[in-house]
Amino acid sequence: MVYERVREHIRQMQVKQSWLSKRMQMSEGALSLILAGKRKMTADELERLCAILCVPSDAFVKPEEVNFPPMTLPKAEYNTRP
Repeated sequence: MVYERVREHIRQMQVKQSWLSKRMQMSEGALSLILAGKRKMTADELERLCAILCVPSDAFVKPEEVNFPPMTLPKAEYNTRP
């Protein structure tokens, strides 16, 4: 399922949900529901997510066709506390 692949990629990149939800312009609760599979992600949300994470737009839909690049975001930018 798409949400499982998204959740695993976020975990591997060590991206905090709070950081990602701010950049996606959604509440942490909404993102949490998506990552738990309790709310469907819209196509627009998936597109924004891929842009933020610097992965191809079909990365989570057709993962067998995508090789994820090494982490592209500076760790300090997304793994900090306010």
